[in-house]
Amino acid sequence: MKINFFSTSLNSSINQKLNKLFQKKIISSGNVSDQFEKKFSKLFNLKYCTAVNSGTSALHLALKCRKIGVGDEVIIPAQTFIATGLAVMYTGAKPVFADIQKNTGNICYKSIIKKISKKTKAIIVVHWGGYPCDMFEIKKIAKKYNLTLIEDAAHALGAKYRKVEIGNISDFTCFSFQAKKQLTTGDGGMIVCRTKKDHFFVQKLKWFNIDRKTKLNFQGERLYKISEIGYKYHLNDIASTIGIENLRIIKNKLRYINYIAKIYDKNFKDLKEIKVLEKKKDRISSHWLYTILVKKRTSFYNYMKKNNIPISLVHRRIDRYKVFGGRTKNLKNQEYFDKNHICLPIHEQLSKYQIAKIVKKVKNFKS
Repeated sequence: MKINFFSTSLNSSINQKLNKLFQKKIISSGNVSDQFEKKFSKLFNLKYCTAVNSGTSALHLALKCRKIGVGDEVIIPAQTFIATGLAVMYTGAKPVFADIQKNTGNICYKSIIKKISKKTKAIIVVHWGGYPCDMFEIKKIAKKYNLTLIEDAAHALGAKYRKVEIGNISDFTCFSFQAKKQLTTGDGGMIVCRTKKDHFFVQKLKWFNIDRKTKLNFQGERLYKISEIGYKYHLNDIASTIGIENLRIIKNKLRYINYIAKIYDKNFKDLKEIKVLEKKKDRISSHWLYTILVKKRTSFYNYMKKNNIPISLVHRRIDRYKVFGGRTKNLKNQEYFDKNHICLPIHEQLSKYQIAKIVKKVKNFKS
């Protein structure tokens, strides 16, 4: 059976639930979206959740909620998808790239300190592959310099840091439900706020800055006041229905993926040609990616391809793109990571036979 690099299974109940939804006259953003927010909140022990149409929209709303805009700077890692940087640019602010840790792919808190200026207004951390960043140290920095702390948790649904679920630590946490994520709505996202005030503001911003709980007048018109720009970022009921049904299987998926990661860890930890990334006992990864470091990466890629096992870089440093101004100098760990990292398949549809094949081929690699 063919091994896929990404594979996201869907709950078999989705078709039935969608057919029921289609019998309704309105299938935009209604009570199904509200239900999805509540069920997601309960399952992952998170408080103020707002469903949106993408993880990128979630990041944008977090920044807009704190009035970040032209003339401001936001510190981010380059080891991420372009959405992290573009969300900053949507506001008119400038993304400033900090270095990463070469043994995790996560932003380095020591580099963050060096990048702070009078213009800095926020920090966005990215939990590479689902492995949580050093949130204790980063949160201290954000507090000391009065900076908004945002987590791009597109990879990190179900991850924990010091026994706390990702989503309960920073001012804002942004999840992605894009098609390749472990929990998918087809496309979508969720923004989790730490305060009720921010949550109310985000709920308005996602739908043209209108408070949809405002009562209708006798003519059926919703009376509202618009004081600033809002957006059409809501998650529709079709996507929300898919999300609700996939929530029923997500915990089992994450458990199986964690099982695969443990097999990889055990078999790859002492290899000469391969280096596994650091894993501290105080945090739990969601393992959306399983990244390894290989000095002879091209040889390894060709070897795995010859054996019909797909591997991928997934994302390379985004500061190489012209839109961000070109490569940032003196990001030594980023340079190393960019030259050596590669990701192995890790998802719930891998059979035990396929897992064993991947392990065997990786262990037999010789440059």
